[in-house]
Amino acid sequence: MERLELYPLHPKEPVRHRHKQIEHGRSKGSCSSTSTELGFESVSVTGELELALAFNTNTSRLEITVGTCRNLSYGDSKKRKCHPYVKIYVLPDKSCKLKTSVKKNTTDPVYNEVLKYGIQRNMLIGKRLQATVWHSGTLKRKVFLGEVLIPLDGWRFEDKAFQCFNWYPLCPKVKWSTAEKICLLLLKTFACMADMEVVFYKISFLCPSA
Repeated sequence: MERLELYPLHPKEPVRHRHKQIEHGRSKGSCSSTSTELGFESVSVTGELELALAFNTNTSRLEITVGTCRNLSYGDSKKRKCHPYVKIYVLPDKSCKLKTSVKKNTTDPVYNEVLKYGIQRNMLIGKRLQATVWHSGTLKRKVFLGEVLIPLDGWRFEDKAFQCFNWYPLCPKVKWSTAEKICLLLLKTFACMADMEVVFYKISFLCPSA
């Protein structure tokens, strides 16, 4: 089974004004181990996530604007409640994470938050943006509501069209066995000194556990 990396589902929309910012690499950053994800619960995945990506060359920050979600599943189906938040990783780095605030009692949360990840532009080669949506339950109980994977190879950050909002369909998390996971990553960079063209090639194979 091949793991799909998702691209925008709906037409682009201009980025609206954002008034909350969370930054990795400074005091507002959030760093932790991945242990918070172990033993999570999950429900039937539905809905979409609205994101916009930009790169600030002055500060060397990848800026991820989390807009809204819509049509999420209930994190607590019995009580028909959903307290969603969005968590961001720039894979394969899972030592640091960024996350939004928790929105109470809604399956259509509005965040309007800019999350900033410090990284050099050339280090984005081979990286993927992982955005996961979670329900925050009682006693630190977390319920997985869906995820989006966006490859950052060749992303045209200078193109204003790439800085617009896009809707991404949420997908289930695939569980892989470490022993059975086979990932072949072929990445070649060709630079033409005449016009500085850069072309990237990547092939990934992922084998699910039995």
